[in-house]
Amino acid sequence: MPDFNFRDLMKMQGAMKDLAEEVQKKQEELRVSAASGGDMVTVTADGHPRVRQVQISDEAFGLGKEALETLVMAAVNAAIDKAMAEVQALGQKSQGELLGKLFSK
Repeated sequence: MPDFNFRDLMKMQGAMKDLAEEVQKKQEELRVSAASGGDMVTVTADGHPRVRQVQISDEAFGLGKEALETLVMAAVNAAIDKAMAEVQALGQKSQGELLGKLFSK
């Protein structure tokens, strides 16, 4: 196990803070979309995950209320699942980068 001194500890703290800020910025900028009903409903979510946009084709309005609700729900759930997976992957990648920085001397 490497021998750490106080300076190394301060470097680690700074690297962790920088990385956390970078991940948060990427999370805010992240946009993912998911569709349902053959692209009749498309939902875009960000990395928090919040819905940022909903697009519904004119054709979808002819399906009836219940069918349209089902399509919207499916697209929202898929967009949120996608956003959460992207955020998790981003976090794992960032952890790997941090460990690489900390232990490469």
